Amino acid sequence: MPTDAFNSPPRLYKTVTINIGGTPVTLALRRISPSLAAMVMAEAQKAGDADKDNKPIGLDGGMRVMARMAACVIYLPDAVRPRFNRRNPEDLETIIESDWLMDLQDDINGAMAHSGVALEHIKGNSEATQTEPSKSGSPD
Repeated sequence: MPTDAFNSPPRLYKTVTINIGGTPVTLALRRISPSLAAMVMAEAQKAGDADKDNKPIGLDGGMRVMARMAACVIYLPDAVRPRFNRRNPEDLETIIESDWLMDLQDDINGAMAHSGVALEHIKGNSEATQTEPSKSGSPD
């Protein structure tokens, strides 16, 4: 497995353990670059999930934007590539339908925040809206 600066996975944000079907699964949440975050939001706009200001359109759009974000930051612990493909509709549906997406949304936002992209909590019938990242300068 290549580990040079060009082929290594992005920097680790946090390791989490989720429960899938009664089995604990450890995941590594990794930070993404601002350029990748911009591509994710451009893809969301093109798909009609976000408006020109990168605000999710409705609850469904918010869920799909969150799924794209999750697909970018979720890795298996020793993997060099993300666990999910953000361009694969089946992967996005798997993430949206998962029991763990809502539990991990704060951590997904945390992994994305340094890139300038974050969403408010997605709850019930409320709409998800983009928030500005903290200017307090969290440690990278």
